[in-house]
Amino acid sequence: MPEYLPGPGRPAAGPAFLPREDLLGRLRDGLLTRLFYRLLASYLPAFNETRRTFGLASFETPQELLGLFHCADLRLIQTTEADAVVTHAGHGTVMRALAHGLPILCLPMGRDQDDNAARVVASRVGLRLSPSARPARIASAVRRLLVEPQFRENARRLRRIIDEDMVADRGVRELEVVGQNRILDPA
Repeated sequence: MPEYLPGPGRPAAGPAFLPREDLLGRLRDGLLTRLFYRLLASYLPAFNETRRTFGLASFETPQELLGLFHCADLRLIQTTEADAVVTHAGHGTVMRALAHGLPILCLPMGRDQDDNAARVVASRVGLRLSPSARPARIASAVRRLLVEPQFRENARRLRRIIDEDMVADRGVRELEVVGQNRILDPA
């Protein structure tokens, strides 16, 4: 197993590489790309057009790429000026990205991720690629998310809807109606 991937004697917890305290401040154009450790080794070449070496195992990455094995996505999204999110399309990451109005590149790997990715595409807030997509296709998709304004506009539209739902406690009210009207048959 490559030394930069988690394995025996190499825990996956914590950031994979943050070589300088000011790394987040140096993110050019505010691009944040979150790649999971399973994808990191095969997808990192997609972002190696401008070479800058930093981090664990001397990964070469451009200034605008921040790669992490595991992170608290919400805190990371809140503390950076992210422009897009690359994810396996788990429900939590998709919702956090949309709650911040960010377009999404989905690389689903199973479970609920295929359905979530289909919804992202249908809502026109992002794109979907196979998890086996070549690095050039991933780089091209990220560029589309950053250049074509409809992705950000639609993500911001969904952000407003999410914000309204949170303020209105709509989910709570709907559950109360179900309970009061005994819509569910206990049998």
